[in-house]
Amino acid sequence: MTSRAHGWRLGLIAIASMLMMLMAPVFVSTTGVSAQADPATQFSTAISQLPAMAPVAGPLSGSLDAANADSAPAGVSVTNGVAHADFIVPAVNPGGLWAIAMMFRVSEAGQNFLLVFPDGTWQLDNGVPGGAISGTGATFDTTPGANVSLDVVFDGATGSFGINGVFVAGLDLSAVQGAGDVQLTGYLGLGAGVPTLDYTNFTVYDFAGGTAAPTETTGGQTDVPTAAVPTTTGGTTGTPGDPESTFNELLALEMTQPMVFGPASGAMIHDPERITFEPTGVSVTDFGAHIQCTAPRSAAELWDCGLAFRDTSSTNHFRLGVVSDGSWFLSVGSGSPLQNGRGIPIPPNAGDKITLDLIVQGNTGYFGVDGVFVSDLDLTQIPGPGTVAAVVGFFDETYIPGGQTTYEDFYVSSFDSSTQTPPMPSETAVVGLPTQAPTVQVPPVESTPTPQSGAGETPVIGLPSPTPPVVETTPITQAGANSYTSPTFGYQLTWDDTWSVVTESSQDSFDVLRLSNGVVTADIYSGFSTMGLEECVTSLVSYYQGHESYTNIAIQPFPDGREIVVEGNVAVATLTFDYDAGSGAGPVPTIDTVLCVAMPTQSALVTMENYIPADQYDAQIGSVRTLESQLVVDGMPVAIPSVVTGGGQVAVPTEITGGVEPTVATSETTVSVPTVTAGSSTAFVVSPVGGGTVSGIGTIEGQARSVNLQVILVGAQPGSAVGIARGTCAELATVLDPDYFVGESSETGVVQGSAPVSITVLQSRGPYSVVVYGPGEGAPMVACGEIVAG
Repeated sequence: MTSRAHGWRLGLIAIASMLMMLMAPVFVSTTGVSAQADPATQFSTAISQLPAMAPVAGPLSGSLDAANADSAPAGVSVTNGVAHADFIVPAVNPGGLWAIAMMFRVSEAGQNFLLVFPDGTWQLDNGVPGGAISGTGATFDTTPGANVSLDVVFDGATGSFGINGVFVAGLDLSAVQGAGDVQLTGYLGLGAGVPTLDYTNFTVYDFAGGTAAPTETTGGQTDVPTAAVPTTTGGTTGTPGDPESTFNELLALEMTQPMVFGPASGAMIHDPERITFEPTGVSVTDFGAHIQCTAPRSAAELWDCGLAFRDTSSTNHFRLGVVSDGSWFLSVGSGSPLQNGRGIPIPPNAGDKITLDLIVQGNTGYFGVDGVFVSDLDLTQIPGPGTVAAVVGFFDETYIPGGQTTYEDFYVSSFDSSTQTPPMPSETAVVGLPTQAPTVQVPPVESTPTPQSGAGETPVIGLPSPTPPVVETTPITQAGANSYTSPTFGYQLTWDDTWSVVTESSQDSFDVLRLSNGVVTADIYSGFSTMGLEECVTSLVSYYQGHESYTNIAIQPFPDGREIVVEGNVAVATLTFDYDAGSGAGPVPTIDTVLCVAMPTQSALVTMENYIPADQYDAQIGSVRTLESQLVVDGMPVAIPSVVTGGGQVAVPTEITGGVEPTVATSETTVSVPTVTAGSSTAFVVSPVGGGTVSGIGTIEGQARSVNLQVILVGAQPGSAVGIARGTCAELATVLDPDYFVGESSETGVVQGSAPVSITVLQSRGPYSVVVYGPGEGAPMVACGEIVAG
């Protein structure tokens, strides 16, 4: 594994899209071998001397896991010298952020860090807060597969660097002049689409004939130090040693791999007839999965919790379960156990928690409970890839009538070079049911996940959240009461016995209720928002346009020709689309009746959507309108516009077609449909605040209604919190909590997570900033970086 030097700093990194004030470097004369009157002469003289010099390290070649702060050390101790490396231009996705970098004079005292971006901008972090310098002119061929050479000369207080043998700029190295190692590194941001940054001919020369630094490991090729071997990101069949050691090693390595799902929290509702699956929506071959389950009753009464994985949308998927009597099993589907055992310590009381960790590498799995290794697993029957889900209710004895098992910190990290969006499963689902409730909150937030579960069983949908584990565990509705009160905003809904609750949740001031009558599914969700009523509808259109499962999205006009009707604090509309569950049955024409209600005294919106299979519209619309009429907001029944109550329904086409971006015809100002492009990304830097030294670089990648964020922090204590907050860094200086929590920094400074807000909102409705707080409750802000407006 490639090592990282203790005290490694990434520094304040220049981003091509940001206008930065360039600081003129200061150069002083030195007495080293290559000291010259000016940087250009210093560079050319030093490079010309290299053929006559013997390297103290290299040439080395390898690959960097540049998405996770990987570095490749030369293993030397050099004060003045030259370092050379050839990088291979990666095939990044359009717009993906990446960079090549070199660190030199790396020691406990600090280091110099030079980073070069493909647009020719560069930056040097010399270890002094606020002392970073940057410039332009470091251009090179960015064609994938092209070679780009980086040469750095460091001699006393001055230095210089060049690209492909051509001088670019001088460097002020006065802050860090002591002896140290030379290391290669780089950066591949979220959305880059490639896992590694490859390099060759990594060579270091010492003007004074320096010495090699001691290495912690030995072996490998004699001309390539073991420490320069990069972290493995692809799947493997295990590492040498006993299974317990391998589990522990892979569990540590998992923290450096990209998180492709979570961390999520929620509740899995027990079903009397079938197993409950909580899907992740990601398909992986080699991965790590982690979940913490809360005991729904005492261990003696029996309960279970587990994982399903390598689900191939058929009966072929693994099930790994733990039962509160201390037993565990591995099976394929509902078949007899392939492996099982006993003796796992289980806490005795309801409300106690256990954590499950599963690491899958090729044909072998490694399984642990509460961080303690339990067993290795033979996974040869299903090679993968397949989806991953949390599971409860494996046995009749562990089913709890009316019960639920809450979970938190559920995440999946991928050891694969790439992950896939899975097909939908073969289980029975509500026909035409859109699987995610679109955005109403500004910033928008995620609600119900895409059903994905074991084959042959109807999924019982829990409600994971990409936000911190703040879960409403006490049912908001009362059994048999047929009523609901929003815990955050107080609106109410009642229904007759034809409807039943599928799931409900209240997390981070976002309340969700899902009902079903067996044909129609109704989603009622709310959140703080500054959206107008028309935008509430058009944001749904944008959301569906951003998901490939939905096609032919259109707004159907009411009889008077209007598509969005606004009266008072209420807007109504009817969307149509074809929904493809990926089951092979083809798309299902679906009618979505939309009701948006403003709650101005609370600066919030509540939205009701009713998903009706088009061929059932005439039979079900009466039941839907009755349900809508039972919504009470701010103590008053919602006054639904007369175009609906007067019998004016949309003319439902026999076959839903279209997909042309709809226009909005209302009595208010027309609002164009906003564009929300899934997969768009932006970069940011965080700078020290309050006299601190924490800095870093990161990428935000947009999904349809959320963002994934990755940041690499330097100088941050483990456990430092990263989030997103509305405001400039100056405005947020005394704010102690972000609007959206993303995650906590690891020992390596890497933070990955998601936030329930669209990238469009972050760029257009800001300003928004990425904020970093020290570890612990109430810790002050230590770094901040503003998100550039789109």
